[in-house]
Amino acid sequence: MDDLAGITCPVLVLTADADYTPVAIKQAYTERLPDAELVVIDDAHHFMTLERPEAVNRALTTFLEAHRRQAAREPQPSSLRT
Repeated sequence: MDDLAGITCPVLVLTADADYTPVAIKQAYTERLPDAELVVIDDAHHFMTLERPEAVNRALTTFLEAHRRQAAREPQPSSLRT
């Protein structure tokens, strides 16, 4: 887990409240990642994408939209411009 601090891109840690791995472990990952957000999907297990697709899609959309807006405000390196 020490290597997690080297991941500098935005990270969404998405988990279910009743997954096999406790939420506390996902929280520990999130705390070690410099730009991470933890979202816990309630009333779901390991297959949260099937059990709670609307909640998963909402979490993904919110995360991606926030980072799209952030990226739009930041200048791009000339090598990435189209």
